[in-house]
Amino acid sequence: MKTVLLVVLIGFIGLHVSVFGRDIFKHRKDLGDESMPISIGIGFITDFFDTLGIGAFAPTTLLVKVTRQLDDDRKLPGTLNVSHALSCLLEALIFITVVKVEPLTLFLLVASATVGSWIGSRYVTGLPEQRVQFVMGLALIVTAILMTLTLYLIHFCRCRRRGRGWAPG
Repeated sequence: MKTVLLVVLIGFIGLHVSVFGRDIFKHRKDLGDESMPISIGIGFITDFFDTLGIGAFAPTTLLVKVTRQLDDDRKLPGTLNVSHALSCLLEALIFITVVKVEPLTLFLLVASATVGSWIGSRYVTGLPEQRVQFVMGLALIVTAILMTLTLYLIHFCRCRRRGRGWAPG
């Protein structure tokens, strides 16, 4: 199964480079004011952060704002998906070859990412900018709360296994 997945990933990398390259060539006179090397660099840098457990979308959103890569926040979900596509495919290729992952977990992660990017690119781009900003902010707050609770829950479970009871810190 792992070999099949690696072949599929390599195929997707080739497909992405091909489609993206043709699209860039086709729209070369209308690429906007944004700098593509900066956007791609942001994607690779923040995906490196993602491997460290920091996450990628929040730092990307910050860096895209700071470098003024977007003129409209409604483009943010699509920009996040496109700017992370190639680096995520390469990251997946590296991780699948190096890190042991259960096949079911791997399948569920790939499936959820695929569905999420499809929904984001299809529906979110049609929403008003303020609604996208609100939902993105709410999602980041919920994520921060869940990450904090997870850290305390992990600590609590470790303490309970050692027989020390609840003692954060």
